[in-house]
Amino acid sequence: MKAPRLALLLLVTLLAGLAAVSNESLWIDEGNAALKAIQPTFGQWVQMMKVEGGSDAQMPLYMAWLWGWEKLFGRGEQALRLANLPWILLGHAFLLAGLSRSRLKPRVALLYVGLAAVAPFLCYYLNEARPYAMEYGAACLVLAYLLEIDAAPERAFEPRLLATAIAGMLLLAGSSLLGVPWAGGAFLAAGWILWQQRARPKLSLASLWAFGGLCLGMGLLGFYYLKTLQAGAGASSAGKTGVVSCLFAAYEIAGLAGLGPNRAELRGTGISALVSHGFPLATGGLLLLGVGAAGAVQCSRKESRKLPPGWMLLALLLPLVGTIGLGVVGHFRILGRHLMPAFPLLLLATAAALGSLGPRQRGLVALFFAVWAGSFASLRFSPTHRKDDYRSAAHAAQNALLSGKRVWWAADLATARYYGLSFSPRGTLTPWMNAAAAELEGQPPPDLLILSKRDLYDQGGALEGYIVSHGYLPGAIFPAFTLYEKRP
Repeated sequence: MKAPRLALLLLVTLLAGLAAVSNESLWIDEGNAALKAIQPTFGQWVQMMKVEGGSDAQMPLYMAWLWGWEKLFGRGEQALRLANLPWILLGHAFLLAGLSRSRLKPRVALLYVGLAAVAPFLCYYLNEARPYAMEYGAACLVLAYLLEIDAAPERAFEPRLLATAIAGMLLLAGSSLLGVPWAGGAFLAAGWILWQQRARPKLSLASLWAFGGLCLGMGLLGFYYLKTLQAGAGASSAGKTGVVSCLFAAYEIAGLAGLGPNRAELRGTGISALVSHGFPLATGGLLLLGVGAAGAVQCSRKESRKLPPGWMLLALLLPLVGTIGLGVVGHFRILGRHLMPAFPLLLLATAAALGSLGPRQRGLVALFFAVWAGSFASLRFSPTHRKDDYRSAAHAAQNALLSGKRVWWAADLATARYYGLSFSPRGTLTPWMNAAAAELEGQPPPDLLILSKRDLYDQGGALEGYIVSHGYLPGAIFPAFTLYEKRP
């Protein structure tokens, strides 16, 4: 691909990424990552990673990246989320180069970048200070390598290509423990291509050193992850992997989330929340399904332009099964964001299917883009889809404390600390998460009670019962928060 065209497509990626990133409040997972990123010294960051009991300890490369980024660009919400942009730019730069040397038509690259610019799933997670953009970029590197060796398998061990593949695999495995199955799937897919095409690429000393580096890096990461598991680190067990969670993952990845209810509604009422949004969801879903099916049929008729199914399925299905299996065995919920490494491959298949449609079917392509753009715009700009508003809740708590009031806090503590709240055993700001009713009755009553997601922070219903029995009334309401004050 010529440099001006590549620069233009990367500019589109950059502008789309900038449009996706907001300065709204951090939510729970982001707040936990941010609290580590703002540690003043590397030693303090390491210490926080050691005592981490959640999944952040199993995201070593991303957490280190975010800590370094914060030292350069600051601790603000938007600044932390902008740490995602280098990864999507890096991934697209390599993937576009790989596409230009692949078997696919040139317009597939244009469609890919256009789809990525409006993809609701990708744009939503670009707006989170979490490792998903790093995983996406790493998966793009690996996909670029696979596309190139599929077209010319004899080049598989060229130093430049091999470095791309190994960097992508190590980044996938190091960004998160859940990236390990996808790195393994990419390795098997590369082997499948070489075996299927009976290729005998020439080994060199540089390629042997590269393989040695891959083995060493994977070994170190494996040792690190084993230590974190022994220390009890892992994802939250608030939900389980099942049919419903897998359906929600497909719903997110398909780009329909912006057409439906927000996450709080889905969390509270489940699938029934979709009923009130039935028309836009059904219309958008059927349109996407119909356009995709038409493209797939058209693509399959053009044998010379068909995507190579063998290695693509291997790179997709085996890690997918492995990731869902980890969720089942580890007793945590697999959602769409945990499958981000699959998205470049799914997006490429979509771009190839749309690219195979003829001139008379270009209107369908425009409709596809319109549905995704509308869903993305809703996720990004609609008040309905705002993140948990820890910033406003923390500011309300601070104002109450300055007025000499007693505050109870039933929400995430790390995110509260990021926003400046300080908890002490005898202070006027008291954390109560999943407390027993007997514990609450012996305490001085609060002037302000701040409660977030009941299924996480009031599982036994003790706080809800206290609110009713002691005459508290809801005051301010922020996304995912209700602030209760005592009845005058």
